[in-house]
Formats: sequence, C-alpha cells, structure tokens
Amino acid sequence: MVRGRKPGTPKTGGRAKGTKNSRSVERDQLVTETAEKMREAGIEIFDGDAQMLLMSVYKDKSQPLAVRIDAAKAAIRYEVPALANIQHKEDPAQFEKQYEQMDIMETARRMAFIFATADKQIAH
Repeated sequence: MVRGRKPGTPKTGGRAKGTKNSRSVERDQLVTETAEKMREAGIEIFDGDAQMLLMSVYKDKSQPLAVRIDAAKAAIRYEVPALANIQHKEDPAQFEKQYEQMDIMETARRMAFIFATADKQIAH
C-alpha cells in the first residue's frame, strides 16, 4: 500500500515553503506592537543585553502569559545554575555486607564472568 505522493510529483496543498506559522506571525506582530508602544512613550529601544531583555519580558504583566513563559524558559538557564552530575560514593560497609551474604556458587559465577570478560577485552 503506497502512502503519500509519488516521487517526482509536485507538492499540492498545505502551507507554502517559507510561510510562517500562526504562532510566529503572532509573536512577530506582538514584538512590532511593543516596539511601537515604546517609541510612542518616548522610551528608547532596549540598550541592555539579551538576559535583561528576557527578564523585562517575563516580568511585564501586560504581556500574554505564553510570551512570558517562553521568555522565562529562555532566561532560566542563565539565572539558575544547572544541576551538576555527582559521583555516587558507595558505602564500603554496605558492599562487605552484600558480599558476605553471597553464597559460594554465586561468588564463583561472578568471578567466572569477570575473568571471561577480561579475557575478551585482552584478546581485542
């Protein structure tokens, strides 16, 4: 069962290549309107850096919530440090307890596995 159009046939329907989607058009329109309001109020266009711009957008309660959330998402990486990977430190006493609980056959099986994988690594 063939799905879609056949190779070589032109695309029909849908949005034309290069046309912005409705969310992008709405965002661009909002940016233009905001810049115009700033000019009318005698406010110079923003002089700060990108971080300050994002902060001013997400703190501005007159902006739509979706725009404020997008600005906050972009800004948070620069405001709050990312969580670092930490190395887990195993408690040696816990390891010894687990080792003592293993029976002889389980210990032999694990040792055989370790030796077999070591032999494979040496061979390569």
